[in-house]
Amino acid sequence: MKMPSISMYFLLLFVLIFEYKVLGLNIERELYDDENDSLDDEEREVLIKRQYSQNPNYYGTYTKDSFNVYFNGQKISGASVSSFQVLNYGYAKDSFNVYFNGQKLSGASVSSFQSLNYGYAKDSFNAYYAGQKISGASLSSFQGLNDGYAKDSFNAYYAGQKVSGATVFSFQVLKDGYAKDSFDAYYAGQKVSGATVFSFQVLKDGYAKDSFDAYYVGQKVSGATVFSFQVLNDGYAKDSFNYYYMGKKVSHM
Repeated sequence: MKMPSISMYFLLLFVLIFEYKVLGLNIERELYDDENDSLDDEEREVLIKRQYSQNPNYYGTYTKDSFNVYFNGQKISGASVSSFQVLNYGYAKDSFNVYFNGQKLSGASVSSFQSLNYGYAKDSFNAYYAGQKISGASLSSFQGLNDGYAKDSFNAYYAGQKVSGATVFSFQVLKDGYAKDSFDAYYAGQKVSGATVFSFQVLKDGYAKDSFDAYYVGQKVSGATVFSFQVLNDGYAKDSFNYYYMGKKVSHM
């Protein structure tokens, strides 16, 4: 009876070590996912809001025949076929009413109504986001920006809500949900705590950095080394010492 060769022992040992590492990595990722379910939900909500505001086709489709107008296949009661016109970002109007996602927009002025961009609109009396009135907006100066942001002479807005404390004259949209003014940086309309504005820059996939810290969806990436920090793909980033997934340290990529 032949004894197994030394090479066979080494091969078996290699397979066992490899399987252990893979198993350990999978367990670590599962634990990470379990611990960050709330972060995933929050991030998902932000992404949905951004998609909802930026993609004109996301809102649904208006169609009509000789007798009726439809939104996503459902008849719009009372819509005037002959005068019905589709605007964008879910808005439409006929000679008598304005519509958002197939529903009448109560109180909207047909003659002065205009769809702006990213879900924003206005008429002579109100500004709107996704069909909802924006309280206190200054209509003469109101304008839609990018990434779900808008501003007038007095306030900046994200998803139709005022961006608290924003300085309008210096307010600018960056990308990927980030914006800044002379004093603060913002993500999805919320201040990025502790950010250094003059050096703040957006990277990609929700990551950003300044001279002192790295950020993921507006939150500091704990322990990150900024000078070597770089974004990889699929939510991963790294610096000289660690890997990160969705802004949290992980042992492996």
